[in-house]
Amino acid sequence: MNTGVIIDTFVPGNLHMPDLMQKHYQRIEVKHKTVLSSNDRARLPHNGHGAHSLFFATRPLWNYKVYCIEALDHQGYGSFDGFLEALEMAASLRPAWVNASLGFSGLRRKEIKQLKKLSNILLHRGTALIAAGGNEGINPITGQPVTDSVCYPAKLNQWLATGSSQDGKKSDFSSFGKEILWTLDGQEELSVGFYGEEAVSGTSFSAPKLAGIIGRIGMEMHKIPHVKQVDGTWPMTVLPWFCKKKYRTNKYDILNHDEKLGFGSLEWLYRRMCTDYDRYKENGQCQE
Repeated sequence: MNTGVIIDTFVPGNLHMPDLMQKHYQRIEVKHKTVLSSNDRARLPHNGHGAHSLFFATRPLWNYKVYCIEALDHQGYGSFDGFLEALEMAASLRPAWVNASLGFSGLRRKEIKQLKKLSNILLHRGTALIAAGGNEGINPITGQPVTDSVCYPAKLNQWLATGSSQDGKKSDFSSFGKEILWTLDGQEELSVGFYGEEAVSGTSFSAPKLAGIIGRIGMEMHKIPHVKQVDGTWPMTVLPWFCKKKYRTNKYDILNHDEKLGFGSLEWLYRRMCTDYDRYKENGQCQE
């Protein structure tokens, strides 16, 4: 169950990172796959979009395997057919979660049907599906907020759609609509850059944080007595129970959504989970 999938740009096998983060990746096993043809693999030699997604997804995790499936080129472009192929590959791996920090708009009815079918296959196999809501929250011409700007796959109810926030407020660029369930900080967030720490922004980096939360809870699924068999929708019911039992908190902002914006924040939970590894290692409760 301790397996996740990131569908994104190429993640170099020899990630260039500050010494501070070398220890972090020693507890994560990274596997690389691709659906791109050799002609499309104009890969950057340094950390890019996919590397940032991997960083945020794995911060709360240890003894974990992550498959990084290359479906986007180094500029972040990819075909819808390539994304479907990556999902099929992910389904064969039976991961706990799949993170897609990407989006498509203007899909035809046939394409939406294909995406729904494949998403349901993954859900029935117990895989939670996480997607970035998009960065179309502001009209670039008028400067006015844009409603109902969530892209696919986040627009489908099979996927857990995330928005971006900063200091408890929605980021202006973050798409929003009824599909957005939660926000996590995705504005000027520090990640692992080529020359050291680097600030990145976008719902692309909020989504993998949710993947990290789901992966962390999945590591303790055997301790959750009332969950017998689960499909990929299990985070919706398990999250409140986990917060109360694990962290002794009644902080239900994950359920008490903002009446105006329609979603709650999980940033507090993500930050708390990121401190778990060091504390557990000190107490001798986990092994690398």
